[in-house]
Amino acid sequence: MTKPTSTYEYDNQIQELHQGAANLTRYGCIITSRYIRDVAFRAKFNRDFAHHVRQILFDVRNGKLTVSEGLQQVELEHKSFQRKALEVGGLITGASMVVTGVGICYGSALTACAIGAPMAAHGANNVYENATNLASGRTDAVGPLRKIYHGAAAVSGGDERHGNVAYGVVDIGLSGYGVLRLVKKPGAWQLFRSMRSDKVRAFRTMNKRTLFLEMAISTWTTYLVSQEFEK
Repeated sequence: MTKPTSTYEYDNQIQELHQGAANLTRYGCIITSRYIRDVAFRAKFNRDFAHHVRQILFDVRNGKLTVSEGLQQVELEHKSFQRKALEVGGLITGASMVVTGVGICYGSALTACAIGAPMAAHGANNVYENATNLASGRTDAVGPLRKIYHGAAAVSGGDERHGNVAYGVVDIGLSGYGVLRLVKKPGAWQLFRSMRSDKVRAFRTMNKRTLFLEMAISTWTTYLVSQEFEK
């Protein structure tokens, strides 16, 4: 027989539910402020999202959901929103990797394509995987380049897990190179050839939003690689 919830416990659960709902709404506003530049569209999205969160509270008050079910729903929504935010971030950083990789090849007269080409390929594959996941609502899309890593791992006696680890490590390394590489300092002027003093690390030319996104995606990729190691 289930022990009835005391008034004290119920009040604590209700307080936790309202706090969780408030945190979820606040998180949604933070994420949209980073990814949605159109003010009108961002405001509409935030209103719709806040209404969706309030609907959970309404269903609890009207007995359609128990407090525990409401808490679980808020937690699931938070995790889902986090995943989608990371996938959108992956799309943006993937596209950035493509542009950076092509720029490295072109800017070096093809001499640096040993780095630029893999960077562009990884970026394109990340765009494909994240776009597919967003469109399908799944989390397991496998792009063409990752399949090549899987195949290489199988030839070496490994499995898909080893291919995923290799893909993740290379992806993190290429992202790190993109952030730390030397680029022309904004406003620098040169007559014949650029000097070291005319260059600066790429991250110093990035705005805070872009740099935060790069760090967040690299941290997430590192987490996924560690998860593959633990399997």
